[in-house]
Amino acid sequence: MNLSGFISCYVINSFSPLSFSLLSQIVQAMVDYQLWRHQASLLTFKLGDIPLLAWLLVSLSPLLVMVVNEVVKLHEIRYEIRHEWY
Repeated sequence: MNLSGFISCYVINSFSPLSFSLLSQIVQAMVDYQLWRHQASLLTFKLGDIPLLAWLLVSLSPLLVMVVNEVVKLHEIRYEIRHEWY
């Protein structure tokens, strides 16, 4: 295997569906921001105008969802093991 094949294989295998989803959402948000911004408007909006609490909540919500999903998954696994029929 040559170096370019190794790099492409590594890049493809290193992206999880979650990281690809987050990356695509960031790209979509940046494109939407550029498309919906009115250049000739006197009213300007910058990303710095969004309160820090909103940034914090938006940033931590995926982490909270992942933690809750893992707790539910662990509970379901324990429940299934406890109630197995042989």
